Amino acid sequence: MIYFNNAATSYPKPPKVLEKVKKYLETPPLSSGRSNSFYSNSVQILAECRKNLANLLDIKNPSLISFTSGATESLNLAILGLAYQNQHFITSVIEHNSVLRPLKTLENKGEIALSLIECDENGMILTEEIEKNIKKNTLALVINHCSNVTGALQDLKEISNIAKEHGILLIVDASQSMGSHLFSLKEIPLDILVFTGHKGLFGLEGIGGIYIREGLRILPLKTGGTGTESQNLLQPEKRPDVYEAGTMNMTGILSLSEGVSFILEEGADKIRKRKTELTDYLVREMLKINNIRINAPFLKERSGIVSFQSETIGSEDMGYILEAGYGIIARTGVHCAPLIHDRLGNGKKGSVRISLSYFTKEEEIEFFLKALKEIQKNKFS
Repeated sequence: MIYFNNAATSYPKPPKVLEKVKKYLETPPLSSGRSNSFYSNSVQILAECRKNLANLLDIKNPSLISFTSGATESLNLAILGLAYQNQHFITSVIEHNSVLRPLKTLENKGEIALSLIECDENGMILTEEIEKNIKKNTLALVINHCSNVTGALQDLKEISNIAKEHGILLIVDASQSMGSHLFSLKEIPLDILVFTGHKGLFGLEGIGGIYIREGLRILPLKTGGTGTESQNLLQPEKRPDVYEAGTMNMTGILSLSEGVSFILEEGADKIRKRKTELTDYLVREMLKINNIRINAPFLKERSGIVSFQSETIGSEDMGYILEAGYGIIARTGVHCAPLIHDRLGNGKKGSVRISLSYFTKEEEIEFFLKALKEIQKNKFS
């Protein structure tokens, strides 16, 4: 099997992630703050993971990072936790449904006003449209760092400067860029950053997190037990407890910690360079194949994602043939980002998405290219 669906969830995981998780699962359950035997161990896992993430994001205070079940929960917390009533939000057509659906739900209820900014043919946000859409009651701009359809990386520094100049909150979805295409929160200050753990951070599914800058107060999405201040019948106000009600996903947090530790040891720049070289080569060679149209083929840099359409075979059929005939796992459809496909000319059927990993091998790419050529020449049987 050749796995080219890393934008959905990464595979394989670094060996250290699997080893630590296996060892953890073979020991009695740890429950942070709720027992005596393993209290110190569970607290250590939480602290270590926050510390690793803080190092990755270049922030001094790890308690500004709270754990969630993933980017979807983090985005719901970020949006619904604001005093949003009668306020205006800006987002873009390149966004994932984890951004679009919470905002459209509030808009449909008549609780917010919403503006959608356009992108160009490469999936790059038209930043001049941001300023054109800012109103007196604009509360926040919600944007992704990297498109899960084209792999396009947005200019966060420019976008951050616009948000700062106009005094609006900037919420960034870094689900597709965390782990390789990093930036320093000291150099590019954001109000809120959300991420998932099971993609480029090499953790398991069901874990993610949110960074909320110091001084910004948003209401928690849920309240309940935290293992701290248990005599207090109101949710503790201190970070990170205020956003972490309920039993923590210690297995997921441990996997995330080990995944981030691997990135810190290998070097994010090294990982980025490797993925960029593999992706650039893949795009160059795919452009040589007849009747293959790549979405945003001429980006300066992309995150390891290449989506395409065949002019002779439907996307769903192409995905089936790749898997059934060649053992290549890709993703087909609109990838939970419906609006960008209209702008790219893909229609409702979407595209075939190939997403590479740091662990992708050159020979796997060569095999895929050979398979694609064969399919296009109708030699598949």
